[in-house]
Amino acid sequence: MAQSRDFGLDLVRVIAMTFVVAVHALCVVDWASRSGYWYATVGQSLFFSANALFFILSGMLNLKDRDDDKLGIYYFRKVRAILIPILVFFLIRSIYDCYPDITLGNVARTFVYGTLGGYSSIEYWFMFFLTGFLMVAPFLARIFHNMGKHAFNIFIGLGLGFHVLWFVTDNMGLPFSWRFPFDGFLLTFCLGALVGRLTRTERQRRWLYILTAVCFVASVTLKYGGWTMGAHDSSPLYTIYSLGLFVLISREGGALAASWPAKVKGAITKVAEHSFSVYMVHMMVLMPCSAWFAGMYGIASIGGQVVLTLVTVVISLVIAFVADWALIRPCQRGLDKIYEEVKRRRPPKKQEEPVF
Repeated sequence: MAQSRDFGLDLVRVIAMTFVVAVHALCVVDWASRSGYWYATVGQSLFFSANALFFILSGMLNLKDRDDDKLGIYYFRKVRAILIPILVFFLIRSIYDCYPDITLGNVARTFVYGTLGGYSSIEYWFMFFLTGFLMVAPFLARIFHNMGKHAFNIFIGLGLGFHVLWFVTDNMGLPFSWRFPFDGFLLTFCLGALVGRLTRTERQRRWLYILTAVCFVASVTLKYGGWTMGAHDSSPLYTIYSLGLFVLISREGGALAASWPAKVKGAITKVAEHSFSVYMVHMMVLMPCSAWFAGMYGIASIGGQVVLTLVTVVISLVIAFVADWALIRPCQRGLDKIYEEVKRRRPPKKQEEPVF
């Protein structure tokens, strides 16, 4: 039986998906104008939270304690739901990047190079991090499942403490290479397993929302003062306000949506189901569409960014629907058949002989 979806988490998916497009659409904003500069500065701080929202969501869904005999099922599901779409969209991107010189050799070379790591330097960097986190998630989950209050406080303190050190040293131009293991959004991913413990009571959530607003304003202010290094990844301010935004959307937004019409909620859920694919295709849409808004100045460029975001989201959704229906799901069904055939041919497990 299919699991019921959490509408609050679907809201997170849709908003994070829109933020990803919006932050890349800032490329058409006129930074030279005062209005454009402030819009882009604030917009970056807000829209870049999409990365943290996705990592927290992934951590929440995957950092769950599992029996050893369920690990095979876990990894099969990750291959089916994550790796297959990644490889399909990497192939599509390879064809896109080779245009107009599309030959089998060019596409194959681009695909292999991009899959091995070439695509880690573009918007697909997220996939390389996420895949690694998902591989170790079952083992990390046991740590958090058995973590007491004292260890919990120390872990949060260490993570945020190192983020403070990186943020300060990076922006002061000082070398500081003591980054493992909290570098690369690992702390943010792990917060997905701990967010429930951080927001159990109404009082905890209220203080988190206040801290979120304070950290967001402080982040924008520091960026205005030139502290831009790590402002959207390793900054403790970014981590805190992204966590608060996640809770605000998933909990308060989900509760607010209880009164929405069923058709509206159904549409949001349907969009959320394709948010991963929208992420994978959106830059292939945004890059050519951004030419329509080039050369806009001042406030007009802000309007151009908003329209570009909406246009890109709509077109990417259409492509995502088609790609999921015509490419991803047939590949997944094919893998399902292989999996069932392997299970059918696998000899039954021998029962262990009793010791006595």
